[in-house]
Formats: sequence, C-alpha cells, structure tokens
Amino acid sequence: QRMLRRMVEADAGCCVLEVSSHALSLRRVDGCEFEGAIFTNLTQDHLDFHGSFEGYLRAKRRLFEEFPLNWAAMNIDDEAWGRLASSFKGR
Repeated sequence: QRMLRRMVEADAGCCVLEVSSHALSLRRVDGCEFEGAIFTNLTQDHLDFHGSFEGYLRAKRRLFEEFPLNWAAMNIDDEAWGRLASSFKGR
C-alpha cells in the first residue's frame, strides 16, 4: 500500500497491479479502484491458504463481483473462467 500511496502523491495516471487471491481474501485491495481485470488461471497452488478449490475460486470471484470494473479479460482455456465470467457485471 505504501507504493500505491507514493504513486497517488506523485499524481500517477495509472497502475498495472497483480492482485493475488490472498490480497482479495485479506481485503488488502478494498478501497482500490480498478478499470478492469484479467483472469489468467486457477490452479492447485493456494489450496493450503484457501482450504479448498471453492474457497480459492470465491476469493478470485471477489474481484469480478465486488469491484466496479469496466472490462474483464478471461483465459477461456482455464476451466474456471465461465464461473468467474458469470460474476462479472461490467462490459
């Protein structure tokens, strides 16, 4: 958050940010405004943190359901993309 604060203070026009499922679960990006989001994949990598595949998917879904996005890009080669796309309320 410190780096984002510096960018705001420096009047940066935009920022590309990787938002992890951990950050979404721990609400570290609450209060941030996103223009759009990209979903790349959902793997077995973070099941230890999320407890289950559904918990992991729920964390990722927050980005597409709870943040007012104008656009989203989805990796249609990943099986989870359809479940996330149905949550997207933007364009």
